[in-house]
Amino acid sequence: MVSETKKLIRYLIIGGLAAATHFSVAWLAIHARSGIAPFAAALGFSAGFIVSLVGHHSFTFKSNQKMHVVAPKMAVIAIFGISYNAILVQALLIIGIGTDLAILAGIATTPLANYILMRLWVFRV
Repeated sequence: MVSETKKLIRYLIIGGLAAATHFSVAWLAIHARSGIAPFAAALGFSAGFIVSLVGHHSFTFKSNQKMHVVAPKMAVIAIFGISYNAILVQALLIIGIGTDLAILAGIATTPLANYILMRLWVFRV
């Protein structure tokens, strides 16, 4: 259990760094390119994805797998996370949950779902 707790803490650290990278790069791109938000968001997401990939590979899960094996699976996880979040929020809105709570539910559960998928499928630890 201690080892799982340590993995979760490392996961949160890397996730925080990836989110901060995503935001920082997007913010810089918006200001440098006069507000082209979709471009900035994509650039920020890409930078955050790299931080997430490298960080989870080498720090969170301390994997010995080759990066070319892990990277495509992490891309699938990223697509899953975006899709899961959007579908969950929409489903909660349909059943009458308020927008704020629906978004908070997505924020709370998407990282957990991603962690489980990374642990069991991507890094198999």
